[in-house]
Amino acid sequence: MCTHSAIYVFCLINLVRVFFSVGEKIWVGARQDQSNVSLWFWLSGEVIGDTNGGQLWTDSRPVEAAGRSCAVLKYRNKTGEYGLYDIECNDTKKYFCFQDLYL
Repeated sequence: MCTHSAIYVFCLINLVRVFFSVGEKIWVGARQDQSNVSLWFWLSGEVIGDTNGGQLWTDSRPVEAAGRSCAVLKYRNKTGEYGLYDIECNDTKKYFCFQDLYL
């Protein structure tokens, strides 16, 4: 099963660099908890913390505001790094999926 560990986040950023344009926002499967807006989860159910993606939140993000319950990964022009941004869930964005292969 694919987990959102530090290795996953590293691989995610490198895949985005290869397949998507600079400045493009890519949905990465993260949602805000509806009952506790300060908690964010990967779709696997794992809480986003400081070592499994939480370190990627951009300055002053996430905003605890109604309607901004999904997250995208976007190139940060100022630092040359990628960062998570919270957005409205009805925004249409590109995405990609991981699937574990068993040999």
